[in-house]
Amino acid sequence: MELEIQLGEAKRPEPAPEHEDINAESVVRAFTDAAKAAPFEDLNYLTLESIASLLGVRSYDRRLMGWVTILIDAKLLEQRAQYVDLGDDVYEFDQQGYRAALEAGAFIDPASGREVADTSLLAPYWAVSASLAA
Repeated sequence: MELEIQLGEAKRPEPAPEHEDINAESVVRAFTDAAKAAPFEDLNYLTLESIASLLGVRSYDRRLMGWVTILIDAKLLEQRAQYVDLGDDVYEFDQQGYRAALEAGAFIDPASGREVADTSLLAPYWAVSASLAA
């Protein structure tokens, strides 16, 4: 089988749909059903890959971040972060602490008490909210 590539005829990817085009109700229902069927310990540390799996979509689906936003707005997911210091100690940031760090562009190293002006050192992840876990 031979693959032919013709220059100039490549299709441009379709633009990602707007947030309003996403059916929020079906996303919430699908996530809620999947989360209730999963063991709770599996829901304490979710990556985009695991959220996509719960929703039954591929992790590279360009609508995934919009769906994550819907789930956060519906209070089904909380975005959190971890910080690993030079001594390999892991510190957790809850949703409010993570957002505050992002807004400020810095955070306080829990071990040293010093300000760290690099929020890229915070590794984001998600967890189901306590209301869904109950």
